[in-house]
Amino acid sequence: MTNRLSAWNSKPTVTSRISHKIVFELRPPPEEFGSALPPLVAQLSPNFDCTHYGRTRCKKDKSIWVIEGLWDCTKTMERHFSSPALHALINYLKSMSVYCAEFSAEGI
Repeated sequence: MTNRLSAWNSKPTVTSRISHKIVFELRPPPEEFGSALPPLVAQLSPNFDCTHYGRTRCKKDKSIWVIEGLWDCTKTMERHFSSPALHALINYLKSMSVYCAEFSAEGI
């Protein structure tokens, strides 16, 4: 399964010095997940001087999602990791049928 997720683990799509990415696969992909995810991700974007925070669903495999955040400063990204909004997203992911997950960070 890791090889399928690794294909998504490429360079960030938006130019920035600092980034982190969460790639995960749900099995089976619950239909309500797609509608619950946008509000959780939207809470993360305006916080901590984030230049971009978004989510993408794989077009070929609807069970794979990517959540990506980009910053100009390492310190603001580090504060993000302890934010209640990020922990709410992680707790939500834990409550779903996450089959496989990868985390990566660049520019730290």
